[in-house]
Amino acid sequence: MVERMRFRWIFKMTCLSIVVLLVTGINISTYVSADSSYIEDDYSDFSAGTLTDTEIKNVGEACAFIHLEDNNSETHSVANVPTTSSDLPVDPGSGNNIWVETYAQSFVPTFTGVVDKVELQVYKNGNPADGNSNPATLTIKLMNADQDSPHHPTGNPIIQHSFLASTIPANAGTWTTFYLTETDSVDNTVLSADTHYSILVTSNAVADANNEFRWEYAVNNDADTDATEKGYNGVGAVCWRQCVSGGNHYDYQFKIYVHDFVHSGNFVSQVIDFTQTRTFTAVGIDDRTGGLVALYTRSGDTSEPDETWSDWIFQGTGSQNPGMTDARYAQYKLEFIAGANDDTTNAVKSVEIRYV
Repeated sequence: MVERMRFRWIFKMTCLSIVVLLVTGINISTYVSADSSYIEDDYSDFSAGTLTDTEIKNVGEACAFIHLEDNNSETHSVANVPTTSSDLPVDPGSGNNIWVETYAQSFVPTFTGVVDKVELQVYKNGNPADGNSNPATLTIKLMNADQDSPHHPTGNPIIQHSFLASTIPANAGTWTTFYLTETDSVDNTVLSADTHYSILVTSNAVADANNEFRWEYAVNNDADTDATEKGYNGVGAVCWRQCVSGGNHYDYQFKIYVHDFVHSGNFVSQVIDFTQTRTFTAVGIDDRTGGLVALYTRSGDTSEPDETWSDWIFQGTGSQNPGMTDARYAQYKLEFIAGANDDTTNAVKSVEIRYV
C-alpha cells in the first residue's frame, strides 16, 4: 500500500539506549515527486527480513506492522460455558434463543500492560443493517469499570472501535480476531494491574432473524440451538446473559489479551535490488508512536553485504538527504526502544526509499 510518508528530522544521543528528538513532519513527496519510490508495507515484504526481539503483526489485507515482541502476556477468557444445549438461555416468551443487545464481561489484569486485540466467537447471518438500511456495525469497547451483574458497565470507554459486518465471518464456530485500533497493530492505552475492567460488545443492527450477528456457544459449534442472535434488543434485555427473573446467568466465550513488551529490539530488511546503480534521495517511515524507533540505511554493489558496503547511516525516522552511497543494492534497519515501563512500543507500518 502506497501512502504519503511522514518524515521528521531527528537528532540522536547514544549511551545504552537511543534518544530521539522529534521536530517537524515533512512529506518528501512534495519535494521529490519526480523520483521513483520503493516501499515495504505488508507481511510478505517484512517477513523476508531478520527479526531480533521484534515481531510482525499481520493486521489485515496488505497491512502489517513491525514492533517489539511481547514480554509478559496473559489471556483473560470466560471459564464457565454451557456444555449442553439444554443449558442455553432462552427467550421465555418464545422459547427461542434469547435476543439481546449488549454483552459485558469483566477482567482484572495481573500486571500493567496494553490490549490491542480481542477474540470473539461471533459471526453473522445474512447482511445485518441499521435502521436506515446501512450496513450494521459491531462495536467493542473496553470500559474502566467492573460489570454490574448482570448489567453492563456505564460511562465512557477507554478504547472503542466499530467493525463493519463485511469484516465478520459468515460461518459459526470461528474465533475472530478484532484489533481494537483498526489498521494499527497496538493500542497505547495502558491498563493498570489489579484493576477491574470490562469488555463490552454491542451493535446498531435492527431486529431481523435472517440478517443478524450471532454469538457462538461452546456446545455444537453450529448455527442452530447453540447460537444467540444479537445486535438488537428483542426482549428488553441489557446483556448477553440470561436476564430473566429467577433465571441463571451464563457467560459467552471471549478472549482478551493483555501484554507488555521487551525493552529493545531491531529489524533488518532483506537486501533490496534496485536493478542498477541509483542515487538515493530520501528515506522515511510511517509509524505509530509508543516508544522510540530509529531508521538506519546502508548501500553497496554486491548482492550480499560485505566490506565494500557503506556503514549503517542513522536517518532518525526520515531524511531528505540520506547521504547514502550511490549503489545498486540497499538495506534498512529499524531499532526500537519501548516506552515507559516497557508498556508501549512504536509500530512501523511502512518504510520508503526514494531514488533516481
